[in-house]
Amino acid sequence: MQAQVETPVVDPAEPATPLETSFGNEQPVIAVPYSSLHPSPLNARTRPLSGIEGLAANYEKLTCPHQ
Repeated sequence: MQAQVETPVVDPAEPATPLETSFGNEQPVIAVPYSSLHPSPLNARTRPLSGIEGLAANYEKLTCPHQ
């Protein structure tokens, strides 16, 4: 016995519905030259993680909030 599989065909020219593209809090995208960017004290990560140990520590911090 063969299972019948139906694959829906989506027309890429057809616009997506608002439910798929609108989340209610969109902000306009602003193009900024890379040279005008600078570090901010508001960034969550102040120094880059290094190695597996740094990534593991960051993962534990995010998944174990009681530490």
